[in-house]
Amino acid sequence: MGKKGDKRKSGAAPSDEPAPKRQKQSKGRAEAEAEEEEEVDIQALEAVDVIQTKIEAINAQEAEEVARVRKKFWKLKDPLLQERNKALEGIEQFWVTVVRLSLHVPPLILSTPRSL
Repeated sequence: MGKKGDKRKSGAAPSDEPAPKRQKQSKGRAEAEAEEEEEVDIQALEAVDVIQTKIEAINAQEAEEVARVRKKFWKLKDPLLQERNKALEGIEQFWVTVVRLSLHVPPLILSTPRSL
């Protein structure tokens, strides 16, 4: 091993190069490693972008299918909804009764000042 306080790994040969040159080399190596990591990140992001584009295409197809299904079922429900509305028209003050019998609305009405 080297002298006490020597931070080199055992077996490492002492460098004959001056300290500033060693710093430049290690700085250059660090920059090269950083550039390599950045290139890997860019490649990963490009791969993610390709995948995201495919997902967006599927989402668009899904939206079209959902709209088509909703339209189909709306056509089935619409006559029944109209029939139900006509039946409810025969009940006098239907919506007033619904609101009055609701569990949530009466406490709100009672807590509202009378001046409103």
